[in-house]
Amino acid sequence: MIPWQRIDVAPLPPAPTARGAAPAPAELTLWQRGDELAIRIGGTELMNSRQHHSEDQLGQLACAHLSRGHVARVLIGGLGMGFTLRAVLDALGPKAQVEVAELSPAVVRWNREQLGALAGHPLRDSRVQLIEGDVGARLGRGPVYDVIVLDVDNGPAALTAAGNRRLYERDGLAVISGSLRPRGVLAVWSVTDDPRFSKRLRSAGFDVLRHHVRARPNAGAIHVLSIATKVEEEVRAGRAEGGPGRGQPGRGQPGRGQPGRGQPGRGQPGRGPGRAEGGPGPGRSSGPGRSSSSGPGRSSSGPGRSSSGPGRSSSSGPGRSSSGSGPGRSATQGAGSSGERRRGR
Repeated sequence: MIPWQRIDVAPLPPAPTARGAAPAPAELTLWQRGDELAIRIGGTELMNSRQHHSEDQLGQLACAHLSRGHVARVLIGGLGMGFTLRAVLDALGPKAQVEVAELSPAVVRWNREQLGALAGHPLRDSRVQLIEGDVGARLGRGPVYDVIVLDVDNGPAALTAAGNRRLYERDGLAVISGSLRPRGVLAVWSVTDDPRFSKRLRSAGFDVLRHHVRARPNAGAIHVLSIATKVEEEVRAGRAEGGPGRGQPGRGQPGRGQPGRGQPGRGQPGRGPGRAEGGPGPGRSSGPGRSSSSGPGRSSSGPGRSSSGPGRSSSSGPGRSSSGSGPGRSATQGAGSSGERRRGR
């Protein structure tokens, strides 16, 4: 077997917090074995060039509601190995504007050099604006977006950097909601399921669908993708008064029709998101993989994503786990289990 070789090392930038910068956990390293590349923090693999199916699905599901003719504005937190950015670009039209925030200068440099060809050099696309800094600095201060994608740390329930917690708490979600246009979408990657996070999203005024997706098309750990659609103010008011309100989820389309019975979509095993949870009724969804939810989770052994680290969001962290059961299984399997790789972004 070809041994892994370390080809570069860089300090991990500190993660911003409400009280200043949190100390960086360790060095960020780039490794190569044959044509396989990996980013690690310490001994933890964040991302791997052979396990990016959940990142691809994250970008596709986030933009599934947009037509190619729409002049969309998208913000991505976390560059990683460029796979999520590539999926977003492929889903959008020629006049779209995509901002990607990456905290680690090393990850940016690697994406321009060793990692660039993996996803077809997405940073060279004229639609892309690279922001070398924390994604949180763009929220609530800049323009409003059609889509915000958070590929930061390991998600809300398995953080490797405390500074990333602010993005997933109530106040952070309120700022994100204010940065989205009506019916805008927040897409969040997570290594494991977190019902409390889904509850916070709903309290912040989002309809939520969770997708459970493999790290690879037919194998690997199960990751969780939360696709949250911003509910219009009049609909929220109608729901608060006890009426169904316009835009209740139904039949696989978030925010349309009457609420379904909550049965999961059937999904195509191993080819796109697995069974949907928390979403519309029994009909098939229009998103990739015919599932009403999506879901690549991140592995527990791989590098996590953190707003301080490179990789997925303002932080670091690629890495998908190679464990888990068959494609498209429920969220209770796979994510967070022993043997998975966890990304520390």
